[in-house]
Amino acid sequence: MCYAAAIPIVTLIISTAATAYSVDASNDAVKAENDARKQGQLSAEQSFRNQSSDINRSLQQQEEAVINAKVDNAKRAAQARATARTSSGASGVAGLSVDTLMADFYKQEATYRFVTDTNFSYQVEQSRRDLEGVRSGTQSRVNSLRPEPVPGYLGAGLRIAGQTTQAVDQYKRNTDPNYAV
Repeated sequence: MCYAAAIPIVTLIISTAATAYSVDASNDAVKAENDARKQGQLSAEQSFRNQSSDINRSLQQQEEAVINAKVDNAKRAAQARATARTSSGASGVAGLSVDTLMADFYKQEATYRFVTDTNFSYQVEQSRRDLEGVRSGTQSRVNSLRPEPVPGYLGAGLRIAGQTTQAVDQYKRNTDPNYAV
C-alpha cells in the first residue's frame, strides 16, 4: 500500500521539478534573445548615425563645391567684363553695343548661378529623402527587435496545480477502495 501512495507523490515531485526547470530555461532563453535584440537595436541606431553623418557630410561637400563654382564663375565673368570694357575703350567703341555685351555677361553669370542653385536644391531635397529613408529603415529594424515578454510563472503554477490534482486523485484511487470519481 505504501508503494501505491509513493508513486503519485514521486510523479508530482518530478513533474513539478520538470515544470520549474522548463520555465527557468524558457526565461533564460527569452532573456538571451532580448539581449541579442537590444544589441541589434544599438547596432541599428549606430548605423543610422553613421549613414546620417555620411549623407550630411556629402551635402556639406556639395555645398562647398557649389560655392566655389559660383565664386569661380563670378571671377571669370568679372574678368570677361573687364576685358570687354578695356577692349572697347581701347578701340573707341562705346554705347549700346557695349552695354548689350555687358548685359549678356551679367545674364550668363546669373543663369549659371540660378542653374547651380537649382541643382543644389535638388541635391538637398534628395539628401533629405535619403535621410528619411535611412530613418524609416532604422525604425523598422528597431521595431522588429522589440523585446519579448519573459514567460511568467502563472502558467507553470497552474500546470503544477493540475499535476497535484492528478497525483491526489491517483493517490486516492490507490489507497481508498471506496473512492470513486
